[in-house]
Amino acid sequence: MAIHSNGSTTQLKLATFSNVLNGCLVETAETRYGLNPSTLEINPKVPVSTMKDIEQAVKFARCASLSWAEVRLAERRKAVIEFAAALHAHTDDFAAMLTREQGKPVILTL
Repeated sequence: MAIHSNGSTTQLKLATFSNVLNGCLVETAETRYGLNPSTLEINPKVPVSTMKDIEQAVKFARCASLSWAEVRLAERRKAVIEFAAALHAHTDDFAAMLTREQGKPVILTL
C-alpha cells in the first residue's frame, strides 16, 4: 500500500509493476519482461525508467523528505509500524514474486 501525504492510500499489486512517483503508480514509455528461470514462463512486465523518470523520482523524494522531517516522532513511529504490518500481511505474495523472479523457492522470515 502506498500512503500519500494527505493520508489516503493506494493498493499496490504484486502481479504488476509500476514506478511510484509522488505516491502515484506511474507507467513508463517502455517496459520489458523477464522469464522465470525455472519454468521459462514470462513474468509480468516491468517499467524501464529513463533518466527523466529518475530525476522526477529524486525531485519528489526531496520534497517528501522535507515534509517527513516536520512529522512528530510519535507519528513517524506509527507510520513505520503500520508500513511494517502491511508488508508482513503480504509475506506470501512477496515470496511468490521472488520465486517467479529467481526460479527457486524463497523462505521469508519477518
